[in-house]
Amino acid sequence: MSSGGDFGPVDPAVVGGPPFAVAGPSTVALDGARAGSGSFTVSNVTGRPVRARVMVVPSAGADASWFQVVGESERSLPVAGTATVDVTVKVAEKAPAGAFSFAVGAALEEAPDQVVSGPTVAFQVPEPKKRKFPWWIVIVAAVALLLLIGGGITIWLLMRTPAAPTMSQAPTVSGTVQVGAELAVAPGVWDPDDSVLVHTWQACPDAATDEDDAECADIIVGTGEDAASARGPTYVVGADVVGMRIRVVETAVRVDPETFGEDGPDDLSDLPNASASSAMTDPVVAAPPTTAEVPPVETLPYSQAVSLLSAAGFQVVRTTSDEIGECDPDVVDQSPDGFEQAPIGSVVGITTLHPPELLTCIGWIQKDDLVITNDWFFEQVGP
Repeated sequence: MSSGGDFGPVDPAVVGGPPFAVAGPSTVALDGARAGSGSFTVSNVTGRPVRARVMVVPSAGADASWFQVVGESERSLPVAGTATVDVTVKVAEKAPAGAFSFAVGAALEEAPDQVVSGPTVAFQVPEPKKRKFPWWIVIVAAVALLLLIGGGITIWLLMRTPAAPTMSQAPTVSGTVQVGAELAVAPGVWDPDDSVLVHTWQACPDAATDEDDAECADIIVGTGEDAASARGPTYVVGADVVGMRIRVVETAVRVDPETFGEDGPDDLSDLPNASASSAMTDPVVAAPPTTAEVPPVETLPYSQAVSLLSAAGFQVVRTTSDEIGECDPDVVDQSPDGFEQAPIGSVVGITTLHPPELLTCIGWIQKDDLVITNDWFFEQVGP
């Protein structure tokens, strides 16, 4: 067995298998600035120390410039070691809105073209924020014009009330109705089309309908003096609305400088406005777990340990001690320890007693119950 510099001995038992296990979230939520992040784990399953090169693999339509691996892209991983990799997503302002995806991949330093990709990570790019119009310039110009025109026309302009906006298409809500996911508004269509849109998120009982919405109420975020209705084009679903239906109330406001007095409007009701609600979503469901408790498998036979760990959602990497054990040797050590929380899909390393020679194992099994293969593996068959 030879040594490969910093990479340690090559283990023939892992040749041909993927050198890494990559795990992480299935979705990443972007905020109103089209930015978000996610944490991923890269686990060494080669049975030897390695250096991993971590990269982001964008899907069709996604631009590589949107993604950034935080910190060094190359990581040293010991035997059964796991590294946490943070990836940031920042979509360009001019990029189109829509659904995109990416995957986090890892490759051995000596084989950079053989990339092991993790699960697909979906994200929704919202419509870019409209730049706020500098209304103060219009107001200053209007006031200056009013002063020049004279008192009579000034009074007429200040008392003139434009008509409220009218809606031809209601707003809609998109996104996964699950705790921690981000919901987004597709605005309705209003006349005039330069109306300012204000969005307020509401929660409704499971039994509520679009026609019977009397019990819908604003979703409150924050506590104490910071408590306020959830507003804006997006809303990250909280645990307090599990089992409830979500909708957004869109208020269109005509911000016409001619309706302003010297000090501006006191509140929204001072300006012509109209509101419309989106359809209600399905009831909110809780977020699925991303970690699980590692089963304690020390002192258990190897086959039973593998069965328990696999059923709990973990991968298994095995090493053996120098001490001779049984044909199905006992586990003498594990990492992480039993009862610890670990990411689902991550690797649990176990150490077993070294099994005896093949002929010794055959000696206590009846000959008729064996199947001998060309590779000299054997298994017991029958009851």
